[in-house]
Amino acid sequence: MRLSQNHVTGVIPEEFKRFSSLSLSLAGNHILGIPPPLCGISEWNDGDVRDFGCEGILCKPGSFNAYGRKTSGVDCFECSGAVYYGERQCETSGVSRLSFSFILCLQFGFFLTFALY
Repeated sequence: MRLSQNHVTGVIPEEFKRFSSLSLSLAGNHILGIPPPLCGISEWNDGDVRDFGCEGILCKPGSFNAYGRKTSGVDCFECSGAVYYGERQCETSGVSRLSFSFILCLQFGFFLTFALY
């Protein structure tokens, strides 16, 4: 279910727990919470929820990455400006924005592009 960048707000519905296998993409929205029962559904997001718990659904507030969730080989990075779950960019004080291409550079040790807005 691809709902990234769709201006979705609020908490992920706990009723989603009825799905034992789900690929859920909610990054880049205004998600305020993830019900704990969803964080234990092992087959969600190709097993990332089994491996990383709630961060396999969305990075928690105060962190971000290019995908908005932790996946194998891509951690969620600390960012004090990340207010919502599933942030894909880091904003600090509303002045600068660290692009995810720089984060890929940090994560994988190679240079792609560096961009500060």
